[in-house]
Amino acid sequence: GVFSFSGLSFWLSKKFLVYGERLIDKTNCKELFDYYLFQTLHNSTSGNWDDNLEYDEDLINENIKIGRFADIFTYILHYVNGNIYQGEFNAAEQLLKKMFQQHGQL
Repeated sequence: GVFSFSGLSFWLSKKFLVYGERLIDKTNCKELFDYYLFQTLHNSTSGNWDDNLEYDEDLINENIKIGRFADIFTYILHYVNGNIYQGEFNAAEQLLKKMFQQHGQL
């Protein structure tokens, strides 16, 4: 995340993501969400929004259950940011409305 978020090296950040994808336990909701978060951060800061992984609402809900609110907020912010930069305003609005309707009490 630090290489991508700082803009230091998008190439190096992508290499870490490719390597890390092979190592994560995809049955562990925390590890899988971290991968989704860092992939989305990388794509958002590098402008590669088309490479975003599909939004996984079940994965979000599992991480809400274990209290990862700040990470979830960061993920959604950058995911929606990609929608906005691609002109998909309706998709961004619908996702935000849905999250506030389901989890507005957070």
